[in-house]
Amino acid sequence: TLRALASFRDSAFTARVAPLANDPDVGVAVQAETPLGALGGADGLNINVGTIAVTTTTGGYPITVTDSGLNGSTTYSNVTTGSPGDITITQELGDLLVGTISTSDNVTLTALAGSINDDVNDNVVDITGNAVSLTAEAAGQGIGTANGSLDISATTLTYSMDTGGVNLSNTGLLTLNTTTFAADTPVNFSSTAGIIVAGNQTH
Repeated sequence: TLRALASFRDSAFTARVAPLANDPDVGVAVQAETPLGALGGADGLNINVGTIAVTTTTGGYPITVTDSGLNGSTTYSNVTTGSPGDITITQELGDLLVGTISTSDNVTLTALAGSINDDVNDNVVDITGNAVSLTAEAAGQGIGTANGSLDISATTLTYSMDTGGVNLSNTGLLTLNTTTFAADTPVNFSSTAGIIVAGNQTH
């Protein structure tokens, strides 16, 4: 498996890394000192890879990534902002597999055709953020699996999925905002310091 490493300060990313970021057999590691969402066009970093790690080293910079998933699921092994900065990830096809996604700001993960799952079945926190939003849009897709929870550490959570079920474990006190899921969907949800239900639970 070829792996590419890029460190950049400006839009030179497009010329240097974009040719490498369209191959499901490539693992791309990117370290940025500019807002990643501003690179590669208005939609952020657009890729088709098997594994990606993205970090920003300067405070306040967001990360925005879209993976086409044309050749399967993508593992986000380490997506981290060095200081405050929102993280937004969209997986168009395949599953969105989470290694570590971490920021002191907000995290928004969307799987348009697959599920959002832990990349390995363990008890390590996968997602750390202030307000976390998780969406698995397609029929039969869910968040976490029956055999393995998606582990988060969030202040507030909003989630939406169809019939695939949800298995989530939170560290700390959590405020649960609006949730949407199909009737009879299996829900397994826990939080170590309790849950405050603040929004509508629609199913």
